[in-house]
Amino acid sequence: MTLASVARNGSALDLSQAEFTVSCRSDHELELRFKGRALPVSASVMRDTFARAGIRLQPGQTILADREVARRCIEETLMALSLDEFRIREAKSVLLQSLHASEGSWV
Repeated sequence: MTLASVARNGSALDLSQAEFTVSCRSDHELELRFKGRALPVSASVMRDTFARAGIRLQPGQTILADREVARRCIEETLMALSLDEFRIREAKSVLLQSLHASEGSWV
């Protein structure tokens, strides 16, 4: 790749079709992408994963992500979402039980 092509295209690499990439949007905001599409991965999971590896991206920086690292971030996010769903169902159940138990006393 020549300097002229970098100047013309704006980048030495086209990361839009890379399998997994991680972009740093601000100091503490990392974004995992799959073939250019942003994935709704937990920001804290991403930060913790990269902090454990000793990696600190700077705002505007994008790197290729290893498939295994991406998989772990996705799995941890799915697990956290499952726990959140469980807590929501539990809270909903308690609320519905109290509503049904008190139906007669609201008249």
